[in-house]
Amino acid sequence: MPVIKNPGKFEGEETYVPYFWDMVLEGFHEEVGRGDSSVARIEISDEDRTKFPVLGNAKYILLEESDQGFVYSKLSGKKAGPKRAQSSHRTVTAEDILKRGRRFR
Repeated sequence: MPVIKNPGKFEGEETYVPYFWDMVLEGFHEEVGRGDSSVARIEISDEDRTKFPVLGNAKYILLEESDQGFVYSKLSGKKAGPKRAQSSHRTVTAEDILKRGRRFR
């Protein structure tokens, strides 16, 4: 899977993260959690899967920006239906992250 290697906001993230981060900046997301523990959640569409097959059968992508301006992501949930290409990301829910009281990093 392609990972962004250039230093900067998305360093170390998959190449689809800037695409979804633009959606967050445009307001096409749902805030999940409370206060400092909230993350942006976007439902992954079939069109998104066509652009980025590596998304596999994840239902959501969760995104957060650190205090230093770096963006981190996790795939969450599973879409019903036939299986697609599997991602190496571990599938977690926003609730899992918030329950543990920790950030993505």
